[in-house]
Amino acid sequence: MRVLYLTPNFSNFFAATYDGMIKSLAPYCELTLYGPGYKLFNDFGSSLDIQNVINLMYDGEEPDVIICWDIEGSGWAGDFTGLGRVNCLKVFWTVDTHNDAVPHRLEYLKNAGIDLILVTYDKAQESRYTKIFQTLGVPIEFYPFSIDPEMFKPMDIMKGIDVSVIGNMSSSYYPLRNKAHQVLKDAGYCYHHPFMKQYVREEFARHINECKICVTCSGSFKGLVQKYYEVTACGTLLMADRCMDLYEQHFVDGYNFVEITADTVYEKVRYYLAKPAEAKAIADQGRADILRYHTHEVRGAELYGLLKKHVN
Repeated sequence: MRVLYLTPNFSNFFAATYDGMIKSLAPYCELTLYGPGYKLFNDFGSSLDIQNVINLMYDGEEPDVIICWDIEGSGWAGDFTGLGRVNCLKVFWTVDTHNDAVPHRLEYLKNAGIDLILVTYDKAQESRYTKIFQTLGVPIEFYPFSIDPEMFKPMDIMKGIDVSVIGNMSSSYYPLRNKAHQVLKDAGYCYHHPFMKQYVREEFARHINECKICVTCSGSFKGLVQKYYEVTACGTLLMADRCMDLYEQHFVDGYNFVEITADTVYEKVRYYLAKPAEAKAIADQGRADILRYHTHEVRGAELYGLLKKHVN
């Protein structure tokens, strides 16, 4: 199977997830990455005419699959022209459906003749944003986040921070994180809050390893965000709220993470700091389940299976 992936180069992007997920297809197919930041993009004169790209890359013969990845809210995928004249399987991956389920993006997808949509959140397809994509009348498949277990892993360093609230602190988008910060900042623990520094890639993994507990949340859109996977992959105890896809993705309260609300976060932090053996058992199970269900290797195989299912 020949797959042309239209995407920016995320190899130096602050969040490591995207680059790893994109490249996870490589063991299963003939994968070509094309877009800003890749050598081929420069070699082809930064061409955005998809037919011209196919002529240069495949000598005029279409690939089996074209996948479009769009930067959140940028409209970048819409810069490519001519997708509507291509007959192979055309796939659109949407991470934040609330940003992508907008009229101009839907019009682009319709004109491009997109055949399959991958959604990172909402396996049950019950959110109003996924329902907007359903109006296109094409199959929608679930394609959740995954991680690199060699980057996000337990490290032999001292856990000198009792608890850290990680991620954006916007009270409108991430109210639980904001509330947790207000509750924990003066609680007397060795506490780290996200205003201190923005961590990226390996640096972020190291910070997680410095913490006994990491608190985060799904946000106002209730999505199972990357941090759920990244914290548990590091063998640190994750405390977070209930959200879409949580149990379908094998996150179980008291087994491999600890579920919290704004009203329970303080008591649960206090309890598990006082019960390190219980905290470690849950965190260790989290790491084991990440290795079983959520590595890039696992997700790449799953994506390849989805593509085979839909290729004519």
